[in-house]
Amino acid sequence: MNERQRAKRLRSEERGVTARQSGKLPVKVLAIAESAALATGARWEVEEGIVYAERNENPSLSRAFADNLTRLGVRVDPPAKGIGLSDMGNAGEVCPAIHPYVKISDESTSTHSSAFAEAAKSPAGREGMLQAAKALDMTALDLFYDGSLLQKVKEDFARYRAEAEV
Repeated sequence: MNERQRAKRLRSEERGVTARQSGKLPVKVLAIAESAALATGARWEVEEGIVYAERNENPSLSRAFADNLTRLGVRVDPPAKGIGLSDMGNAGEVCPAIHPYVKISDESTSTHSSAFAEAAKSPAGREGMLQAAKALDMTALDLFYDGSLLQKVKEDFARYRAEAEV
């Protein structure tokens, strides 16, 4: 088999902003792939992978974590509504979850970049993760010792699941 006859592979991953959009996306992508294969005489195949869910922040749990960061002297900005799908979204479907962001660099540094990777291993990155770990520990203790907080977290989660089932 010569070089021209060898199969060329294209790997693609598609995600929507919401799970509902992701459910419709494969139909469009498959139509494009089928059309391209037909036009070029190529063969194509599909391998489906993990489907990710939207991130659902548990409001009471998120507030408790933010309060603990504040107690540690960390400035807490109002939470930004996360968009997109992730494995953390899947976890939030089965238990209360938070997806906090802790500052380790200036706002111009894009996540999922080499600059962010460098920031993560910098002294500021280590300090940010240490503060986050302390706040998580404090939040776990709050849940253990404060039954009313635990109840609120459970109620928030039950409400989210009830709305998701509709």
